[in-house]
Amino acid sequence: MLDVWVCGTCHSINRERADKCYKCGAPRSAATGQGAGFRQDRAIQARLVAPVRNTFPLAAVAIVFILGLAGFEIATSVVEIQLAPQAIAALDSALGGGQLDTASLDAFAAGLDTYVVATLLCFFAGWLALAAWLSLSVANIPGLGGGDPPVDPIRAFFYTLIPGYTFRHVPRMIQALLYRLDSRAGGVLVAMLAWIGLFGAFVFSYVAGVYIDIRLQSDAFNADSVDEFIRSAKGLLDGAVIVDVVTSGMIAIGALALAATMLRIESRRAAREREIEEAVGTA
Repeated sequence: MLDVWVCGTCHSINRERADKCYKCGAPRSAATGQGAGFRQDRAIQARLVAPVRNTFPLAAVAIVFILGLAGFEIATSVVEIQLAPQAIAALDSALGGGQLDTASLDAFAAGLDTYVVATLLCFFAGWLALAAWLSLSVANIPGLGGGDPPVDPIRAFFYTLIPGYTFRHVPRMIQALLYRLDSRAGGVLVAMLAWIGLFGAFVFSYVAGVYIDIRLQSDAFNADSVDEFIRSAKGLLDGAVIVDVVTSGMIAIGALALAATMLRIESRRAAREREIEEAVGTA
């Protein structure tokens, strides 16, 4: 714990973000001033072993791809909304033994694939850039006076890329970066919104997709007539469009919140860098 202040009344050690002494309740204004330079001293010592490197270029690349992913998801939803009425009309044409308009259904399926390559490119490139940015940011923590990082840089990189570890470790690393670069500032709620949006979109889309697939298979097997199955398929098509729209909205919110969190971390890194440089007389 490097960001501390010592109470002038009972001499207890408190976290920097605490406004009152945890033990006696004295205000922070009664601090003795001890420990004020501890963070800078540790940062200077850490820089003798490993330099602090600029992480902003990696952050910028990750943000561009993350926002690009959100943009292409929204664009796909717009295309889906535009073509859905034609697909539903095609199903209507088959009711009562009519001719199925396969061209409209094919156009609907093709519309869903319009941005699939760009979406996948943004997804994987953004994921890789995020892993590289987190790895380098974690490596910088000691040299910025943040103490020992929660994980080493190599684990930070691979934990971000391994799906099971991503949802567990990335929020923890982001929280560590936010507080260790500025212990008195907030930002965790925005980071939580980012992860809830992105992780929630994944869970919601997966669960809804499984449900729709099961319903289609079940209705195809159990329907008493073709018309009954078509009516069910129409309802499921409407549901699928709603699911995709909601998922795109969640991804957009999560992407914006994650981008804002990364920019906030970069701002704190730059401010802490200036603080350390002033402490060693190089500013």
